Amino acid sequence: MNVEIRLAEIQELSLIYEFYRVVCTALENEIYTPLWQIDNYPCIEDIKNHINNEDMYIAIYDNQIVGAMAIANHNDYSSVHLLTVHPDYRKQHLAESMIKKLFQIADERKNHKIILDVVKDNLPAEKLYNKFGFEFTGEKYELIERIGNVCFNTYEYLT
Repeated sequence: MNVEIRLAEIQELSLIYEFYRVVCTALENEIYTPLWQIDNYPCIEDIKNHINNEDMYIAIYDNQIVGAMAIANHNDYSSVHLLTVHPDYRKQHLAESMIKKLFQIADERKNHKIILDVVKDNLPAEKLYNKFGFEFTGEKYELIERIGNVCFNTYEYLT
């Protein structure tokens, strides 16, 4: 699969929002999920802020969005948010291409590490990050509106 991964542009906001709506709808029937609920997390304001901060990346294949992620820059490290693949394009190594792009961006920024959180027991996500050398660093609990107290596994990758 030849996919282009690039910075999102503000005029793509509604397309990106619709992409996340489709992903969230598909996740409702999955066993392992990030517990996302459209308009709660992710919401259009979060996506807009990531675009305006120039840290929202989209994967394009055949002129449509098939993946997305936000890579926030914190001067000496990057944090990853909202990384996902369209349900119709899973199991085609797209997430691996996105992780490789993440490494490239962190390198260009001269970040010394990449951090992320995964809902505990979201096994497909944990497997992906472990495959690429992310190290488990602990657990944290966060109160999520309309969901409750959620346990996250935290990971980091030293560049």
